[in-house]
Amino acid sequence: MTSNNCPRASSGFTIIEMMIVLAIAGLIMVITFQAIPTLTRNARNNQRKHDISAILGAVSHYELNHSGNFPGVGSDFLQYTDTSYYDKTVHYIPPSTPPTSTDAGVYVSTNDKGDASSSAPAVTSTNIVIIHKYQKCDTNSSGGSTGVGAGYYDTVALYAIESGSATASQCEKL
Repeated sequence: MTSNNCPRASSGFTIIEMMIVLAIAGLIMVITFQAIPTLTRNARNNQRKHDISAILGAVSHYELNHSGNFPGVGSDFLQYTDTSYYDKTVHYIPPSTPPTSTDAGVYVSTNDKGDASSSAPAVTSTNIVIIHKYQKCDTNSSGGSTGVGAGYYDTVALYAIESGSATASQCEKL
């Protein structure tokens, strides 16, 4: 005699179980792919900050070896500096003249000590850094450095980092 009440042997997964597993795997992939651009942007910004520190170190070294003189046009103070994001060509610009976003490189700008009242332009391109003499870094209400203003007589670097879909101007002093 055969009984119809015998349970059947189950083999494999049901379609519902497979759909749940695929949905979870898809969710993990979406989260991972959304995080990758942020991680790479942060890595590029960290490298830019490292390059700025190296450039400011080269400026300080140049001033120490040249009787306190600030690097000018034609100086090779970046010759032995390892920078990944900035062209080592040094350009001179007047203190209030911003370079265009297509003019990649390191720009040197200096005020006379008595003319520290002029403000420097903001940098909006991530491939430009402007080195200013006789300036200070301004800070916003949250304490972040946002630009260059008059006041203290420091050597500062003004540069931009990536911030979402835009750029954010940064300032670092020597």
